[in-house]
Amino acid sequence: MAAMRLRVEPLVLQAALLIGCALSANADGLNLCKERSGPVLLKTERHSAGCEWQDSVMNQADIIWMDLIAKSAKAPSRLVIEGLTKDGQFVPERAHGENTGATPRLPLLPFETNVLPLLDGTVFGREKRVSFKNKRNGLQLTCKPGTAPAGLILKPTAHRIPQGLDQSIVMGGVARGQFRSAAVAAGADVPATAPFFPESKTTPVELWLPDPAGRGLPGHGTEQIVLLCPETAGTIDIRSIALRPGAKLATRPILASWVWQPEDWQKNPAEILAWATSMQLNRLYLQLDIAAGEVAHPELLGTFLTEAADAGIAVFAVEGDPQMVRGDGRTNALARTSAISRFQDAAMPNGRLAGIQYDIEPYISPAYAFDRQAIWKDWSYTLEELHRLWRSNIEVVVPFWLIDDVDGRDAIERIQSFVSSFTVMAYRTSDEAIVEASEPWLNFGVLHGVNIIIALESGPVPDEVHRTYVRSNTGTAEVVRFSEADAVLVSDKPISLDRGMIYAFSHEIKVSGDRISFKGKLPLLLATIDRLRTTFPSWRSFSGFALHGLR
Repeated sequence: MAAMRLRVEPLVLQAALLIGCALSANADGLNLCKERSGPVLLKTERHSAGCEWQDSVMNQADIIWMDLIAKSAKAPSRLVIEGLTKDGQFVPERAHGENTGATPRLPLLPFETNVLPLLDGTVFGREKRVSFKNKRNGLQLTCKPGTAPAGLILKPTAHRIPQGLDQSIVMGGVARGQFRSAAVAAGADVPATAPFFPESKTTPVELWLPDPAGRGLPGHGTEQIVLLCPETAGTIDIRSIALRPGAKLATRPILASWVWQPEDWQKNPAEILAWATSMQLNRLYLQLDIAAGEVAHPELLGTFLTEAADAGIAVFAVEGDPQMVRGDGRTNALARTSAISRFQDAAMPNGRLAGIQYDIEPYISPAYAFDRQAIWKDWSYTLEELHRLWRSNIEVVVPFWLIDDVDGRDAIERIQSFVSSFTVMAYRTSDEAIVEASEPWLNFGVLHGVNIIIALESGPVPDEVHRTYVRSNTGTAEVVRFSEADAVLVSDKPISLDRGMIYAFSHEIKVSGDRISFKGKLPLLLATIDRLRTTFPSWRSFSGFALHGLR
């Protein structure tokens, strides 16, 4: 989401690159300088004040692009440089490092599908009385008599079981003997309350699910399925195992969108409301004008809010800019929120905002790579200050990947107590990818009692090219390690050296914008939402959808 931000992106770095190209080609390194707007890479003299110098093996005159990436504990084993193709040429825009030892999040087991072929079996029991075999239509577990616990553990190895939702895990098969079965956390025992599998008839059985938190929460911690042998001999044939979400819709879910241009609702309020009604929206996020420290056109805004409420549409103010986490940007954010709060206090009850949403995306700022941990702390502290000014809980927009970021996760934990909703930018277009991006947040929302709104993109998103580079003695990319960030340099001439961190081009993939955005294909977007409405309500935290780029 990027409609309301100061466009500082890599412009500072580009300017630095142009300056550097005019300097001596005999320089043998780079300066990383902390400036007011953020970190800047400069090809200047070695001893520039307030800067850190690091040697480079790349000829400065041959550098065609450079950027900062987040500092990692060890040098990245691979580089991924992402960009666009313009006039047949690859134009880099951003980069990130990867280490091959990193463990990616495993994909979810699919719903309403026989997942038995995706599970691996392991027998247990000190009496060694258990055997099993895979059959064409399932598996067969055979148990000899014995008194010690024994049985079979079924666990996905290349997938994971979705967490936090109201669901059933249904097993189909036939038992000869009193087998117990349950879905449990790794290492947990089958509880004595787990039901017996019905004997001597083929039937679907709903497995017992754990509630380790003891708070009536749905199956958290489910990692495996256990079949427990009887003390007598027995055999069980399992034909299928399926995950069935237990979707429930207690109230009408949110369907929201953004109006980024204040003049749209100021000049054409009736048209905006007619459009929202035709789209069946029940929430709008409005960007407001602030002039001379106050909300501009307060009477007009009050009238719009009243008419929207009469139409069943809740209206939130939306605030956001990458620079709002610190310095002048934070001062501006606080001043704007103070003005909106004063408007709220003075408005008639039926002419007030329903809330305020903050779309602050600090990872867009050049400073992010240089000071990643501190920036997420500043983000959380700024939101806390804004919450105090607003004097009520706030809504916060987040990228889907933030929950897997160590520093980002800490920041989320710090603010969740005063957040009414997280709006998660799950910007994907396939059902499976949207569910994958959303599930960790929906689970988080269940555990913490926070509402989750899933945002989807419908605006223009260009196709991209992602180029992968690997460590080598010869290549066209280099990583220069500074104390608090790494720099990526790309040359138009290959370097062949046995020192330095050189990377050679390995391969590229084309990433279609259709993977991220529905690109105005409204019927496809609405059909996707209709399908997801049969699954997402299974998480009690799910509140609805927000659609970006509709206008």
